[in-house]
Amino acid sequence: KTPRMTESLTLENLKADETTTREVVRLIWRMGDEVGIVPRDKQSILMGVWQALDQGASFGVRWEEFLVASAGMVRLPYWYGAPDLYFLADRWFYVRSDFRGTRCAAMLVAAARKLARVRGAHAFISRRTPGERTFARVIQIA
Repeated sequence: KTPRMTESLTLENLKADETTTREVVRLIWRMGDEVGIVPRDKQSILMGVWQALDQGASFGVRWEEFLVASAGMVRLPYWYGAPDLYFLADRWFYVRSDFRGTRCAAMLVAAARKLARVRGAHAFISRRTPGERTFARVIQIA
């Protein structure tokens, strides 16, 4: 990666608006090309992205004006716990292949960790690498 690429990476909290939704959907479509295990449904992706943007928390890493990485976190209840107990789980976590090896993933994990601390919740990110046969490895980050 070029120094110019890594120096101009910026983290932002993503907003629930039409433009951001389109950007994230495009990124997730790319993710599906690499690690998807079932056929994609555009309407389901749109609804899932909107829910994370509107009701959860979503982060993006930009290089110049381009969204090159993103994580969307949703609040889920512990099925075996009291109704007010919840954890944060990733709806998606993706770094474009040409930005892997930069700070993008670390920036997203740090943002999710900070969010979990502020909310007093556990946070989990699942990971699936292209070519892996296993569905995911879950990483507890907070």
